[in-house]
Amino acid sequence: MFRDKFGAPRTDTSPDTPPSSSVPAAPARPPSETILGTDTQFVGTLSSKGHIRVDGTFHGPITTEGRILLTEQANIEGDLIGDSVMVSGSVRGDIFARKIAVMRTGRVWGNLRAEQLATEEGSFIQGQITMEVKVDVLAAIADRNAEKQLTEIDAAEAQIDEPLPEPVSVTVRQRR
Repeated sequence: MFRDKFGAPRTDTSPDTPPSSSVPAAPARPPSETILGTDTQFVGTLSSKGHIRVDGTFHGPITTEGRILLTEQANIEGDLIGDSVMVSGSVRGDIFARKIAVMRTGRVWGNLRAEQLATEEGSFIQGQITMEVKVDVLAAIADRNAEKQLTEIDAAEAQIDEPLPEPVSVTVRQRR
């Protein structure tokens, strides 16, 4: 029986067949991290595939396939969707994640949906908590994106339906 260079038995039996490529695969790149600094204020929508850390003030929804970390200085007004969310600051919005942790300094005014929930003594949550067997973060992100597209289409159609303003006639006379 033939063996490869690591000692594992080879499935082929012919000695002239070259061994399969043993070049190791490139290591997976860690997800990128987006950081919103302490004295930063931002209004808008934040979407990422990597991790997000917020130290400042953010108004709008945040979605990511990675984790969301809100430090003690963080002040969020908007919904959060991520694989895991750790709240040490304040959130006014709903949180949807596989894992949610609300630390002792964390304050949440909104509904939580998660597979796992951890809270520390002193944390504050005002809202409904729904524990689920399985949370599909990617599906929630897709639903949010579809909802956003429908809203944009409705806004565009509303602009089309508005009547155009009447033309204005202006007469200019020069003094002599």
